[in-house]
Amino acid sequence: QITNAFGGVLDEKLFAEKYLRASKLEYTIVRPAGLRDEIDGELAFSGENTLNSGEVSRLNVARVCAAAALTPASANKVVEIVESSTGTPKDKWFA
Repeated sequence: QITNAFGGVLDEKLFAEKYLRASKLEYTIVRPAGLRDEIDGELAFSGENTLNSGEVSRLNVARVCAAAALTPASANKVVEIVESSTGTPKDKWFA
């Protein structure tokens, strides 16, 4: 169980992720770091359950969601995203 200050919202999100994974639907789960308005750095991808801190712009989250919808390699994957000084090349986003 994760600690969160949002009245259990993050726990409910994890419940929904488990439900989605158990379904026969194709999915891509995008887990962004803390959200902000401005872009501040390169978009970096992290493995599942490895992102503990950082921030990412709402625009970059939208870019990743759009790319996931158009990229077959994103099927049935979980990606965690953050902005940092070194980014992940676009061809490696869903590798």
